[in-house]
Amino acid sequence: MPYKEMVYFGDSFVALIMIKRIIALSVLCILFFPVIGQEGLNSLYQKLENSKTDTGKVEALTDITIYLYRHNQFQKTISYADSAIAIGKKLDNSKYIVIPLSFKSSAYYDLGQREKAVMAAKEAMAVAEKCECPDEKGRSLITYADILNKDTRYDSSIIYYEKALEALEEGSIDKAHAYNNISIAYAEKGFYYKSLDYLLKALEFYREKEMEYAQATALNNLGEKYRQNDDHTNAIKYLKKSISISRNVGDTVQMGRAMGNLGLAYSEIHKNDSAFKYLNEALDVNKSINRLYGKTVAHSNLASFYSDTDQPDKAFPHLEKVLEYSQKLGVKRGLYYGNLGLGRAYYMKEQYDSALKYINKAKQVIQGSTDDGVKMGLYDGYHDIYKKLGQFDSSLFYYEKYVTIKDSLDDASRQSRIDELSMKFEAEQKEKENAVLRAENLKAQKESNYKTLIIWVSVVLVAGLIVMVVLQFRYNKSKSDLNERLLATNTKIAQKNEELKKLNEVKNRMLSIVGHDVKGPLSSISSLLKLINSGELTADQEKEFLQDLESETSKTSMLLENLLHWTKSQFDGLEVHLDERELKGAVDHIVSLYENPIRKKNIVIENTIDPNDKAVVDKQLLDLILRNLLSNAIKYVYEGGKIRFDCEKEDGKVRLKVTDNGMGMSQEKIDTLFAKSSSTLGANNEKGTGLGLVLTKDAVEQCGGSLKVESERGKGSTFILELPLPGNN
Repeated sequence: MPYKEMVYFGDSFVALIMIKRIIALSVLCILFFPVIGQEGLNSLYQKLENSKTDTGKVEALTDITIYLYRHNQFQKTISYADSAIAIGKKLDNSKYIVIPLSFKSSAYYDLGQREKAVMAAKEAMAVAEKCECPDEKGRSLITYADILNKDTRYDSSIIYYEKALEALEEGSIDKAHAYNNISIAYAEKGFYYKSLDYLLKALEFYREKEMEYAQATALNNLGEKYRQNDDHTNAIKYLKKSISISRNVGDTVQMGRAMGNLGLAYSEIHKNDSAFKYLNEALDVNKSINRLYGKTVAHSNLASFYSDTDQPDKAFPHLEKVLEYSQKLGVKRGLYYGNLGLGRAYYMKEQYDSALKYINKAKQVIQGSTDDGVKMGLYDGYHDIYKKLGQFDSSLFYYEKYVTIKDSLDDASRQSRIDELSMKFEAEQKEKENAVLRAENLKAQKESNYKTLIIWVSVVLVAGLIVMVVLQFRYNKSKSDLNERLLATNTKIAQKNEELKKLNEVKNRMLSIVGHDVKGPLSSISSLLKLINSGELTADQEKEFLQDLESETSKTSMLLENLLHWTKSQFDGLEVHLDERELKGAVDHIVSLYENPIRKKNIVIENTIDPNDKAVVDKQLLDLILRNLLSNAIKYVYEGGKIRFDCEKEDGKVRLKVTDNGMGMSQEKIDTLFAKSSSTLGANNEKGTGLGLVLTKDAVEQCGGSLKVESERGKGSTFILELPLPGNN
């Protein structure tokens, strides 16, 4: 399979490494041309202006096209390519059409216009086929193979690279480019040694010709090979060389590629500061040239980094960019892994319903896919999420599918390595046999002895190879079994520790609230009752104290109800019963419970909700939500203030707004509003527990909704409760 690492959603393997492999797999060496490497753009424009013939003009236009592409000016590349193609067609000369078409195709792909890139590449191949021009034919085939390689269609790309190698003449610079790019395809298919052989051929050619642009790309690819083979020391060495050369020659695209790969190498050896530095520099470089493909890679690598370092909140914006850019590029795997990554991030935040939502989206993207590696990651995700949701039958179903594919891929990987070693041995054997045949013509007398020697060497090599493979297989299996047992034991211990920690936090929080926030109101109630029972109060004073007593009792009751709700949710979980609920009446009911504090602060209540407005919500949770929001608004509104309830509907959602013109909040306060320890004195110095809004947000999310806050200090606050409309849940 083309991806070296997979996604594991279990608690025992918290990683999102697959994002590293989405699009950063193919660092292709696009056609380079040394004839323009030293010319500046002004001299090329002068060459065009001085050209008196169509032949001179088309050659100058082609040189400008290549220069602009190498300097990341893709729109201008297309414009000058079209001018060159027009003159080439006028001259009826295929050689002057193929090269501009090839660069036009590459520019379209870098702009995210894949279909136009494919059309231009196919047109270039069709034109080249009609003429006796091997170099142009080879270039057109490489251009189309590059597109297939970026699309992860490696078998097809290899076919076209091999056709290009057959077409190109010996000593052609494009032959080296084909070696470089075919090495990537073989690497992604698991043929490491064959890939390395092709890459070293390309690098040797570039060094001989002193082609620094091409050397930078080949060094980057060599560094990637070492990284994928877990040789991070050599990987870092060659990637840094690639960056240095790219910076010297002004190749911004290649510099961004190498920086991203260097960031991945540092991340894999847990040097996070260096990883963060280079991954961000890669993103900045690609942003500076607005290269869509490069930005997609950079965002995916940063998302992987933040997930690997247990920072899922910081991974979200990068994953959203991966989805956005992959949609523009038409890269299905990018869409798949972007959604899978979001599912993983929500899983890490223990938001399992949201995680399941994005896993389902990932499944839709790869509908009909035959890639077992992709399915493996999906099944493992379902297994872990359903386990957390308590749906154990579904969890077991997907776990069995995951194990089946994993076993088959392990077998396939081992067989691929054996096949590669066999191919290497057979190639060496064939060369030796050819040497024997050549020796036969010179020394016929030694033929028998030489053949015997070759046969014995072959037997020893094959026997040694078989022994090595068997021993390696047994060692890997023993090591894997031991690691799995240790991992399972550590996972259970970690889970138990986490459960004990959570229970202890719940206990401490509950004791703190009972000891402080319940004791105070009960003391106030006791004092009021003593004053009333003393008989020393007038009728008006007694009425006023009874109203205060009712208010304190109501607050204490609400506090206890919130505390019981929170404690139950922490220990046992809640059963949520969603049904259609009419909102205006629900608000009126809750307002009636707070008549005394509303009257005491002379607050104006406006309920403009339409009687027909409904939402899908649990009744008890809706009452809890409205009580806490109204209580909060009363607390922070000034005497004579106003509280308004209104509704609006949009995109299958109903938005219930609770707006007051009270104290308002700073942005810093909004950022910590839903923390368990967050509480602020009210307009009349009213105290709170800091628990109400936490419960409110939790209750909203259990109903499938969301809670947002808009506020400005001194101008009041608006709490926006968003719930599903009937028929849309």
